[in-house]
Amino acid sequence: MWTPDPDDVASARITEFARVAGARAGRAFDTYADLLAWSVSDVEEFWRCVWDFFDVIAESGSDTVLADDAMPGAMWFPDARLNYVDQVFRDRDPARVAVLERDETGRAHDVTWGQLRAAVASVADLLREHGVGVGDRVVAYLPNGVEAVVAFLATASVGAIWSACGMDYAPSAALGRFAQLEPLVLFAADGYRNGGKVYDRTPAVAEVRAGLPSLRATIAVDRIGSVIIAISPSDELRFADRIATSTFVLAFSSAH
Repeated sequence: MWTPDPDDVASARITEFARVAGARAGRAFDTYADLLAWSVSDVEEFWRCVWDFFDVIAESGSDTVLADDAMPGAMWFPDARLNYVDQVFRDRDPARVAVLERDETGRAHDVTWGQLRAAVASVADLLREHGVGVGDRVVAYLPNGVEAVVAFLATASVGAIWSACGMDYAPSAALGRFAQLEPLVLFAADGYRNGGKVYDRTPAVAEVRAGLPSLRATIAVDRIGSVIIAISPSDELRFADRIATSTFVLAFSSAH
């Protein structure tokens, strides 16, 4: 089992947080157990310190941390408004790699922060064009991959609610999760590769789509080079077409 050496411990982010928290609390948190004990004995001050330490980007109308501690139903930072995607892209070097994808054949697909930001912004615009906004639902029937990361971040950036499942889910199981949400948009891939085999999931996608009458659009992701049959010409959009002028898409193509 790996054990951090003293230099690793001294330079760790949690060690820095423990020093800052200790200074605020007027006590020393010499061990992780000390910090943990404080986090449960002074819950509000602990989470206020976390918020300040990470300098969370948000609009906040008050300093209230915990408005109601009832469980379930606790209300944290009730007057704050923030977007997760703001935190993800904050202070990122556009040239550094943000996402690394590797398939079972060893083929690599790396996406930089700059490429990721451009793709997320483009797909977010596409969602807005279909009327997706705060509180709306977007679902995904996708394998794990860069496209899923882009789709999730684009959804979160417009304030919509995200739900996803892997393509090994049977259509009935996927619909059991998605139908109750009444989603406006579905991201769906044509299939996936696993164990040296290619699984064409276009029939499954068609079944999922047929069971979601609330859909305004399906955004199709090409993973195996198949074709997802559209319900109507305007119903289906190609993920890659939206960002077809970027090197990001060329990277996707080479990773298939």
